[in-house]
Amino acid sequence: MKLTGISVDDFNTLAGEFAHSLDFYYWKGIPCVRKWPRKKLGSATEAQSIWYKIFKHFAEAKHATAFEIRFFYKHWTAGTTWTWGDLATAQGLEYYGATKKLPPQIITPTIDTYYGKLRYIKFRTDSPEQPYLCRKLPKENLVEYKTYRGRKEKCIRPRMGENIDCVAMKLMYSSGINYTPTWFNGRRYAQDVGYPLKLCPACQTDALARYATTPETYGPGIATVTLAQLWFNWTYTYSVENKRSYVSWLCPDYYGGIQTSRFCGIKYGIRATKTMFWPPEDWSVSVFGTHYHYPVPPVLITDEKIHPIALYPGTTYTISGVHPDYYLPRPYPCCPRPTYSIGSSLAFFPFQFLIGERWWWEYTFTAPYTSSWWLSYPDAEGRMHGVSPVSGK
Repeated sequence: MKLTGISVDDFNTLAGEFAHSLDFYYWKGIPCVRKWPRKKLGSATEAQSIWYKIFKHFAEAKHATAFEIRFFYKHWTAGTTWTWGDLATAQGLEYYGATKKLPPQIITPTIDTYYGKLRYIKFRTDSPEQPYLCRKLPKENLVEYKTYRGRKEKCIRPRMGENIDCVAMKLMYSSGINYTPTWFNGRRYAQDVGYPLKLCPACQTDALARYATTPETYGPGIATVTLAQLWFNWTYTYSVENKRSYVSWLCPDYYGGIQTSRFCGIKYGIRATKTMFWPPEDWSVSVFGTHYHYPVPPVLITDEKIHPIALYPGTTYTISGVHPDYYLPRPYPCCPRPTYSIGSSLAFFPFQFLIGERWWWEYTFTAPYTSSWWLSYPDAEGRMHGVSPVSGK
């Protein structure tokens, strides 16, 4: 119900006078009164339950935020009307909106700065997700005006620019245990060699249609083509060979005399090469739940990878040379040139389980030191989202 003929000061004196019976408030500068809100009876919807848990997490996370991190939040909100908690919640909601996951929590940080510029940082998280440090340079604060209790109030909120200079933090571990997988191989074929020989587009369509069902084992699609020139046009027979090397590992309670809860990551080497005709895509790799696309140049390369992991006894984990989303090959070759894959390869070499307290991370900068660093995590598209400041602006 809207009220008329009452001053702002008189209306403000009513606030709280009739608690649990009547609620006095302003709506777009208009004084209103309503029945005191009651807790809704009955079960909450699924969406309400999810958001209740999300906001409960943020409320508890603020209480658990380390003093050092609170200090930097306050530095970024200085000169604004936002509290440090407002900024923490806003960044957490941004991350959740992009990933549908709650941001990992920083535990027991050690931060060394030089005149406000970050030199060294170490902390533990409650999640094995790979953290990054990204600079987010401050921008001019955004000034807005909102009506509160009949008065127009100025709202000043902090802003920062896009991520720059992102670096991956290093997983801390003390030793490891070698793991030699027993590899399995699966193959699947689709081909079209019918007569009369078909033109390239029709041949591709038929072959891919035969391949379209999800194979029991998956792998990078490898296309081979036979080229023939008849008097009327270029034609092809077309086949697709799906090869995959993979391994499954059942996590026990103990492995090699070491309790699996002490494993914090896995390390391994990777060798890859391709021919000049290899399609211009990356190999897709899955190692114990960590997926990434591996660019392959036309020369043999060797690299080392370290992934954080969370192992649970009784759970099966896999290593594979391709992400499960990539069952189907691209519709190549591009007519009229055939595409060959002979000589292209992807191979792993010694795996090692890493041992350490889960999950400790560190990073040491070299001079000249800079400020405006944020702890960040990527979404599925690789865009970085800053969740906590770890230096002043």
